Amino acid sequence: MSNYTQLMNNFDEIGIFTFRETLDSTIDEINSGKTTIVDGLLEMTKKSWILDKKE
Repeated sequence: MSNYTQLMNNFDEIGIFTFRETLDSTIDEINSGKTTIVDGLLEMTKKSWILDKKE
């Protein structure tokens, strides 16, 4: 099993489903140089927090 698959499974196990939804686009932005790893992770957590507050 690849690390990517394990990461996705871990997101499901700990209940952060929004990370699963935003991971691919965040990886693309990091790889293209549009954002840093830390900024990408920060945006993922912000999106998760905002969605959790709406529920």
